Amino acid sequence: MSNGVGGVRGPGGPPSPEGPTSGSTYIVRRGDTLTKIARDHGVSLRDLLRANPHIQDPNRILPGQEIRIPERPGQPQAPASSASGTPQVIYERPQPGRAFRDIERQATDSLTRQAAVEDLARAASRVGSGLTADERARLQRCLSSLSGPALRDEVNFLRTHVMESPNADRALRTYLELKDLQGRYPQRITDDIVRTLTRGVADRRTPAPAGAEGVLGQQQAVDAARALANMPQPEYDRVVRLLDSAGRPDGRTVEGADPQVERALILKAVAARADELSHPGWWDRLRTWIGLPSQAMGEIETYARQIRGMPRDELIQRSTVLDLDGDAQAEALQQRFKDSCAPTTAQMTRAEADPIYAWRLHEEAIHSTAADTRIGEEQRRVLEAHGGRAVPRGRASQGQGMLTELALRDVASPYTNRVYNRVWVDDSPEARQAALDRIDNLLRRGIDVPISVGWNNGGGHAMIITDVRGRGDDRQYLITDPWNGETRWIRHRDIVQGNTDFIAGRGRLRATFE
Repeated sequence: MSNGVGGVRGPGGPPSPEGPTSGSTYIVRRGDTLTKIARDHGVSLRDLLRANPHIQDPNRILPGQEIRIPERPGQPQAPASSASGTPQVIYERPQPGRAFRDIERQATDSLTRQAAVEDLARAASRVGSGLTADERARLQRCLSSLSGPALRDEVNFLRTHVMESPNADRALRTYLELKDLQGRYPQRITDDIVRTLTRGVADRRTPAPAGAEGVLGQQQAVDAARALANMPQPEYDRVVRLLDSAGRPDGRTVEGADPQVERALILKAVAARADELSHPGWWDRLRTWIGLPSQAMGEIETYARQIRGMPRDELIQRSTVLDLDGDAQAEALQQRFKDSCAPTTAQMTRAEADPIYAWRLHEEAIHSTAADTRIGEEQRRVLEAHGGRAVPRGRASQGQGMLTELALRDVASPYTNRVYNRVWVDDSPEARQAALDRIDNLLRRGIDVPISVGWNNGGGHAMIITDVRGRGDDRQYLITDPWNGETRWIRHRDIVQGNTDFIAGRGRLRATFE
């Protein structure tokens, strides 16, 4: 029985369901793929596709379908016999022409896309919630617009910088959202911008467990891209020049510098000023018209020059006020007054969103209780502006606190684009579980969540949650306490249960600020 041009079934009649030898036909079974069939029979995918030119879509083979298995290299091809025993001549198939090579390239590209989507989806599931069916389809569409070397280059980028990241799920979602924006603003949101922002989300900040989060979050990456799309052209050109100069203070690359981190921090600063850059006032429009940078762009340019060529560890350390180095010593920002936990939490919230502000805070010691400093003066100003009383730590007299949401709106809101409404949490495991589920969704998008804790002995305290790791009851939250200036992982089940060790004391989750 012939099979294809000049071909015959292998010896012994119909192929064995256990898998034929090469040079015969194979009946597709449930779960088979062309890649698996080629591997099982010791032939290359390329040769398998050449032997089966009737296959138009390599991703769609059906159970019961016949697949011709080509000869393995170096394997002798015995003449087949007809029913009468007369040998049949097996003609060599003509070499494939250009049309077939085009089909082959398309098939190879299709398999490359399919394998990439499956691998990246598994990576996202390994570290987070995985990709939804819609997200998988969007990823497939993104890759379908590419072919040949461009496709392989994009897949290599995703495999190298996203798949092995502890933030694979977050980085993939960032990539998908950025590609959607790129489709609307292709002249502004270039491939280099997409990759820099995606890596900014994917690359962990420090090797320590507390440093697993990226330099910026998904929301910041999207805010940066939107700002680039909407800012005036002269401002956009200035950003591009800053990105091109990263790591090269004198036009030469500095050993130990990390241009990628520099670019991510520059774009993070852009995200923190997205509204000013996208909707400049009349004074900034005038400055741009006469060839000067806007006030916001001037801050970004100064910052970019300050960090240019700086070693990566120092860059990371000066772009956060949390304690992420894992050396078991408390080193985060501290409150300078008895009741300035709300202003300090607001400072932390802004510093995590705005690297320029974090840089300024590091011009003095952040882990200190000294009140007569710029950090202390800002805490005093915010506290007293909203009815509080600033009493330095160590004094006998009592101070007076303030509403946390007012401090957040004063210090952080202009740079995070969030209002910070107080959401009360009832004193029950179910209410705390529901609050943590909301917090999870925000954290995985890169949005930090200030919280209020009610102490068991009365009173309250403000602090901030900046990351979540794990799934289900095994989740842990990265919480920074402004009283001790300490960053620590706290287990999900301990927060749900109540009577939680919140670093500075025991209490319960009382409110979130979203």
